[in-house]
Amino acid sequence: MKGGVWEMEKKIKKSSKTSVKKEKKTKKGPINAPDESCFWVCNGAVLKNLKDLATALEGMSEEDYAFHANPEKNDFSAWVREILKDSALATSLIKAKSKKDAVKAVKAKLKRL
Repeated sequence: MKGGVWEMEKKIKKSSKTSVKKEKKTKKGPINAPDESCFWVCNGAVLKNLKDLATALEGMSEEDYAFHANPEKNDFSAWVREILKDSALATSLIKAKSKKDAVKAVKAKLKRL
């Protein structure tokens, strides 16, 4: 009888380890910024997550993009790094040479989520 209980406990432990691994592999959606940390675009748009950023970048004028991303600063990269906690995407946004490159980087990240 004791062997049976021990075997059952062993199976339960193995089963719980498997379910933990499965949970870690599940995809996550875009992280939403807290209301006080949303990104306010100079054109009035308010962004809460990467999906909002991709949509805003696609429809944004070159002038509005240049206001936020230029040789002196990159507000998009800073927001992604500091608020959304995605340093890899933030680095890609710094390296983006154009608005089109920035859109491509954000959309690629969204596909991986």
